[in-house]
Amino acid sequence: MSPLWPETIYVGLFPGHCRLQRGRKSALQTFPTPPTTNAAAAALLHALEKMLDEQTRPVRKGSRLIVTVTDDIAAIATMPWQEALRQPAEIDSYANICFEKLGMSIDDDWVMRAEFRQYGGMGLAYALPRPWLEALIAVVQARGLRLTAVLPLSAAAYCRQRFKNKTGSTLLLLEEANRIGAMIYGKAGLLGHDVEPYTRSLDDTRLRLLRRIGSGYTDIAGVVCWSTDASQLTPPSEMISACFPEVQAVQLKHDAWN
Repeated sequence: MSPLWPETIYVGLFPGHCRLQRGRKSALQTFPTPPTTNAAAAALLHALEKMLDEQTRPVRKGSRLIVTVTDDIAAIATMPWQEALRQPAEIDSYANICFEKLGMSIDDDWVMRAEFRQYGGMGLAYALPRPWLEALIAVVQARGLRLTAVLPLSAAAYCRQRFKNKTGSTLLLLEEANRIGAMIYGKAGLLGHDVEPYTRSLDDTRLRLLRRIGSGYTDIAGVVCWSTDASQLTPPSEMISACFPEVQAVQLKHDAWN
């Protein structure tokens, strides 16, 4: 690509681990940052500014940004399949009901999207805080860039990857600094979504989540792992084997959501 042409830049904003990749074939740049919580979500925007502004080769104006952001600042709800729903407004109303069942109220302070990826399969509703999203847009526009997409991590996994196993279900583990998310896939697509907050140690968090998934889904035939930590190159196979004997575990590359 000519250095004068706009680029497509992939950005990941996660507590403790932010990343940037300029095109699919370039090296992934990692930017360790302090772990943050909902109250410090602005730190992720500061990290984005720093990543963009400190590039050795300046980012050309007009370049496109595709952003994946931590589930920490998002609201996520699964939507069991509903044959009668056709119009976007109907799906949005149903999504609000699913959020309410989880004790969450998605009002005008949130920007929500809800979709069914495949016929007959479970859908996913996800929302980001409106003030945070508007601040993200301002950071991007101030640099003459274009925000093409922004998705919470679970939504990126739902929209950009398919996981199928001929002999049973597949468990996808999404490991962040503050939490581990789990998405279970079967022949009809997404079957369920779960999360375990980080407490005493990463191993304790993994074990609690794996045991809970194992008690609810007895046909797990494959485990796929992804981590915000670029140093994690292999899955925690020993722990996975203890919970799911004879199940193969694989580690996704860090650019899996690009």
